[in-house]
Amino acid sequence: MDSSSDEESDADAILDDVNDFLLKSSSKSSKLKRQLWPTFGHANATNANVNVAAIPTIFHVDVDNFYVNVHRVHSHNLLGLQVVIVQKNGGGIVALSEEAKDAGLRKYDGIAGNGAKMLGRKGNRTIQELKRSHPEMVVVEMNTDLYRSARDLVRAELKKVTGGIVQGVSYDDSFILMPSNNGEDKDVEQTAFDLRRKIKERSGYDITIGVGGCKTVARLAGARAKRGRGGNGVYVVKDSKAAEFLHSSFLREIKQGFGGEKGKEYCSKLLEALSGRDGRTKFADDIASITVRDALMLGEKKLGALLPVELVARLLLWGNGEDDDEVTPTQVQKSILCQQACCPPKHQDSKIPNFDESLLNDLCMKLVERVVEDGRMPRCLSIAFRDGYFSGPASGSSSRGSSSSRKVGDWRRDWITEDGGENLFRIAKQKFTQLQKENNGLSFTRLGVRAEFDEEREAGTQNIKDLFETTKRVSKKPRLELEEESTTWACPRCTYSNAELFLICEMCGTAKK
Repeated sequence: MDSSSDEESDADAILDDVNDFLLKSSSKSSKLKRQLWPTFGHANATNANVNVAAIPTIFHVDVDNFYVNVHRVHSHNLLGLQVVIVQKNGGGIVALSEEAKDAGLRKYDGIAGNGAKMLGRKGNRTIQELKRSHPEMVVVEMNTDLYRSARDLVRAELKKVTGGIVQGVSYDDSFILMPSNNGEDKDVEQTAFDLRRKIKERSGYDITIGVGGCKTVARLAGARAKRGRGGNGVYVVKDSKAAEFLHSSFLREIKQGFGGEKGKEYCSKLLEALSGRDGRTKFADDIASITVRDALMLGEKKLGALLPVELVARLLLWGNGEDDDEVTPTQVQKSILCQQACCPPKHQDSKIPNFDESLLNDLCMKLVERVVEDGRMPRCLSIAFRDGYFSGPASGSSSRGSSSSRKVGDWRRDWITEDGGENLFRIAKQKFTQLQKENNGLSFTRLGVRAEFDEEREAGTQNIKDLFETTKRVSKKPRLELEEESTTWACPRCTYSNAELFLICEMCGTAKK
């Protein structure tokens, strides 16, 4: 068989995969819609021939400049000022008021020391330098308690006002599954404006609303509703215009599968293929210029040769103006990472080790729960961390006023064990103690634990159950401080050396024999 025949058979196989993918996705989507319609009074809408107008409308709600406005709602004296929100651990500016942006301040400015350069950020000025160059700048530290309170308040009011199903996405944005509007788009637009007004009155927050027949359309419509893009706070996409709207949307703007570094790689492949298409198509060098329509010009076979099957499925769904919620990656997940930012007590160096160890306990428990759910035993475990600046005095410093010289560093990974069995939590704690000593006891800016898998390696149910139960016992065990440890005994299960006073193993909970 010649090479052209091989290529054709490969292309046919790709199309079969894509079609299977779409069939599975559409069946799930239809099932979901049949489940949702009765909720909104469409009890008779049980088949695919129901009028499109009966399908619930989706609102995407985004709180404008969330972090800054949360602080302004609680402190009215911040109104009209150059407000910057900064991380507690020296991570720099995470949000700015419009006044601060107009003054030339930028996101990620203010990262401690040379952290910005190490992280490849644009900003490279410290907070102290910014205060000298921008004396009117007002620095406010992040307050997660305030953000959670604001999030809960807005979502509660959204539910009260609309009567719809509110699904949170992040602190500042949510989807609302609205009752059917019977196709009256003018009423939908007025409803959205009324909702903006009522949320402002009840909570104090300005919101932006995008309206569409699916989440993807609603989210993109919300971006176009923003005042910074010339919008008026509400943008409605009619069902009849959904396909056209998605066709004109940029892949990098949609993000799903085309965001981040991997998405940049896929878009670069598409750009190369489009630019060389018989020399008839001229594109800018910027991959951000590629739209859904541009990608679909290549055809399914070409797309299948350039992209994973799930991304081809997404493009075809977008081409029909449909949502891609049911499209999930087909590749086996090779690792699971649980991570969290570290915000230790300020100016209290002695409390940092306990704070970090408590965080590690929580992360390990979350990781084990996800491993149990995944059904595979990890091949190995690693700690991922970013060692960085701590805002308190340096450990062991003789000068009370001196500050830490720690700098924000790149992500580092330390392999803990090649055996991902029941001892992984004990080894994790031992390795973490070693890392703390190497870092002079100071905190990390972000900490994570990662389980690595072989693609096809599955674990016995009992092994995973043991892993889960062992970790659960250890992480919730009360800590005992011993003044003296005269003699020890080795655990018959995990071989950990325990103080004689312990009747059960400190690491795995096995009873002393």
